[in-house]
Amino acid sequence: MAGMRPEDTRVVVQGSGNVGGIGALLLHRAGYKIVSLSDMYGTLYNAKGLDVPAVLDHLRTTRRLEGFAEGDYMPNGEQLELDCEVLVPAAFRGVGWDWHWCEQSCLVMKGKSHYALVPEKVLSSRCGYL
Repeated sequence: MAGMRPEDTRVVVQGSGNVGGIGALLLHRAGYKIVSLSDMYGTLYNAKGLDVPAVLDHLRTTRRLEGFAEGDYMPNGEQLELDCEVLVPAAFRGVGWDWHWCEQSCLVMKGKSHYALVPEKVLSSRCGYL
């Protein structure tokens, strides 16, 4: 993510499984501020950044993000309204997200199997792809 200082870059990760969880962990290790992760039940958010290894340990133990003490839990539809510089769409295909957002400025990281989760029509001209 050329030109972005990791410590100043807020990342929202849509998903927490093999793609989202591992991606969040790698970005966290590189110094990026992961402010949100989601699962099929809801979204975990902490404006100061999540302790991604601790979140993933909690998820492995409980099978849900809900109940993690160091973040606020909210409905999935609200995740895409969070302020961020980078959005990583890494949820299951077919997850029923409400694609009304992206009036904010952000970059969308795309990958092979998950790119289709963000239809082009929902992205404003201020959003771009990594």
